[in-house]
Amino acid sequence: MRLASKIFLTSSLVILVLAGVGALSLGAIGRLVSVNREITTQTVPALRVTGSLRDQMFSLARLEARFTVLRDARYAAAWSEGAVRVEADFDRLRGLLRTAHERALLAEAVTAFRVYQREVVAEHRRRRPLEAPRSRALGERVEETLERLMDATYARVMAAQAEAARLEARTWSGVLAALGAAVVLTTSSEAFIASAFRGGHQAFYAADGAAEWALADLAGVADWTALAAGPALSTFVDGAPGGLRSMGSGTFVDLSRVAAINPGWRLYAYGPLDGLTSAARESGFYVAVLVAPAVPAAPNRLRVRAFAFGARSAQRAVEVTILRTPAGVRQESWAVP
Repeated sequence: MRLASKIFLTSSLVILVLAGVGALSLGAIGRLVSVNREITTQTVPALRVTGSLRDQMFSLARLEARFTVLRDARYAAAWSEGAVRVEADFDRLRGLLRTAHERALLAEAVTAFRVYQREVVAEHRRRRPLEAPRSRALGERVEETLERLMDATYARVMAAQAEAARLEARTWSGVLAALGAAVVLTTSSEAFIASAFRGGHQAFYAADGAAEWALADLAGVADWTALAAGPALSTFVDGAPGGLRSMGSGTFVDLSRVAAINPGWRLYAYGPLDGLTSAARESGFYVAVLVAPAVPAAPNRLRVRAFAFGARSAQRAVEVTILRTPAGVRQESWAVP
């Protein structure tokens, strides 16, 4: 894989990680907004309405007790008006409840209230009150059901708040993890780029050094025309002019491919760069020198192309044209193919 492709891949991974966490964060924020909106627009109003119903049931119980004692029609009328308000609040509460358990408790409270309402209306029509009216027990049953409904709604509030806290924690964890991953990927990418840049420069100098060596070696070859056309090789070879050469660490150089992608050129010298230097430290580079007739062809001119191969796909090449003169062999041109 070329350096540009590796840089693009690493940058793409960073972008994908950040984009993925951004999408997850937006989803979590959307859920947080939904939870808070539900608490604000439904749960809190449901608690308020349920509390109001409990208070109204207490008021109805007081009005009922006064009517029982005083038998004053004004208390009966006030009780009827209060009952209408209770029924209206029950209708309002139906649109605020979210869970099946809450709706079941509301249905139970509505049923209990209607039984209580019928009993109170029946008592209002009696001329003499009962010693132990059933309406009191029925009213307490409605209050007890409303109490359980309020507990269920409050439990839903607590569950929603807990879910919001978990979403917030997961969001922050995801953001921090993404930032850490981005930093690691970016640092790794920069380290890799620096290593590849250094390896490329080293390969360039290795190729240039192989070209300089070839200039000195070719000075001892009398017939460059025959050299460019024939199978002659330099003394610097490490085997047949083809096949794979191992550079260690699982890296190979395919000399046959090098020759194939350079039509019109033929291998002249090839081997580890260490064979051309006296350095104690191994360079890790493999060099190959190819020759071809000059353009236009001339017996005293020759083209030389030197390749250097290193670890992590490091590869560079230089091409020179050499000229034989009475004063000796000199470099006529230099280029990067």
